[in-house]
Amino acid sequence: TDPAWRSALHDDRIPAITRDYGIADPYVIIAGQSLGGLCAADCVIENPETFHAAIGCSPSLWFPTPQGPRLPGPAGGLIADKLQHQNTLSTLAHNDSRFFFDVGTGEGFMESHTRTVVEELERAHIRCQFDVSTHGHDPAAWRGALTRGLCSMAAR
Repeated sequence: TDPAWRSALHDDRIPAITRDYGIADPYVIIAGQSLGGLCAADCVIENPETFHAAIGCSPSLWFPTPQGPRLPGPAGGLIADKLQHQNTLSTLAHNDSRFFFDVGTGEGFMESHTRTVVEELERAHIRCQFDVSTHGHDPAAWRGALTRGLCSMAAR
């Protein structure tokens, strides 16, 4: 994702919310659907001190590839590539980062790409839950996935 976007969240939105609602020590869960799910995962990977957990509903983890927006790209896209670095994994573990992903069996290759990322996280003992549902790339299904993701984060 665009570093300027992460910076706007980190430098502007989160401080404004914590100030306006009197939150002293926020636990920040970022969620998104499709490309937003990719962005949520990337925020936690790039800034785990600020973004503590990610919920990705049908996350587009195949994108981007080193060659650009080609389908289906290498397994797990650039997120899986970022998880190959021991420093990244150590920082995620140190910050107790958490991930929740939900994909549908009707989304084609997205399940295998997400599974690749989940396996990398699990191999490093990073908390991750992966749900596979029967939906397609469908906003109606994402509401349930978001709810399950929030419940998963609250239960830990």
